[in-house]
Amino acid sequence: SLFQGLQNNFRTLCKQINASYENNLYDCTAVIMRRLLEGLLVLSYQNANIEAEIMDKSGKHHVSLDQMIKNAEQNAALALSANTRKEMSMFKDLGNYSAHKIWYNCTQGDIKPHILKYRAIIEELLYKSGIKS
Repeated sequence: SLFQGLQNNFRTLCKQINASYENNLYDCTAVIMRRLLEGLLVLSYQNANIEAEIMDKSGKHHVSLDQMIKNAEQNAALALSANTRKEMSMFKDLGNYSAHKIWYNCTQGDIKPHILKYRAIIEELLYKSGIKS
């Protein structure tokens, strides 16, 4: 119910996360979880009118998700909860491992213990981004 009424692109990502997890496609799940996290984080910066803080020197591209998260952990204007600041990197790493580590395959055990944390982060970012009110 949290995702009902969202923009189509975000609803699609949520459906893909759930479908890939339910079909034991855990690398897919991790990569799409990372993608949703990054997109909502960017929109949260935009909604707070501080997007310039996550732009590269050229001002044309966003910095890496790692740099975004480091900024978000300290950013008073963004005002993320302590749990969100603490847990975001885990989901970035999980997605990065699934996308880039040749000798890594994500398992259900890598994701399942952290589902509640992920849902809480995403819900907070939905509100911070202005998508939900």
